[in-house]
Amino acid sequence: MNNRIIICEGYDGSGKSTLAEAIAKKTGAMLFHFTWTPALSGQAMTDYVNNVTVNLVAWLRNNPDFARIVLDRLPSISEKIYAPIMRPTQVADLSYSERLWMQFDPLLILCSRDNPVEYQDQNQDKAHPYPKRKFAKVVKGYAALGEEWENDMFREQRFVRYHLNNVPDVNAWVEGNL
Repeated sequence: MNNRIIICEGYDGSGKSTLAEAIAKKTGAMLFHFTWTPALSGQAMTDYVNNVTVNLVAWLRNNPDFARIVLDRLPSISEKIYAPIMRPTQVADLSYSERLWMQFDPLLILCSRDNPVEYQDQNQDKAHPYPKRKFAKVVKGYAALGEEWENDMFREQRFVRYHLNNVPDVNAWVEGNL
């Protein structure tokens, strides 16, 4: 695997954190988890993500021998899908952050699962209490993103799908796909 940056993206409950942890463990990569909290919306989210990204990218440039980083979520992607649905008045502009990461030609892994809305409804954590109807829109947003990535010739060689329910052993998936 040549990618220095691996990005696991997908809606909540899609297996991205489990996959990111397995990849980091298998490859010795540094794992970085981006998450959203109510305190980080709009401009505060933009400032936080851009600051973290600038520092991580600078660190990567100054440490070219360091193998790789696994990102559990890329905020610029998640924000495009979640924010207009969940908090439309507080959308952050994370295009600068996305441009910095994309210069490393990352491997993009889009995670999904069977019956995500039902799963989320039954397993909601207190930090992310999503109404079913809104979460269904988030799932549709990620499905559209997957279609976009599959049809984008530029991203074709660095885009992989990971479907949680089709993978009995995440470590075997990592071994076979990376």
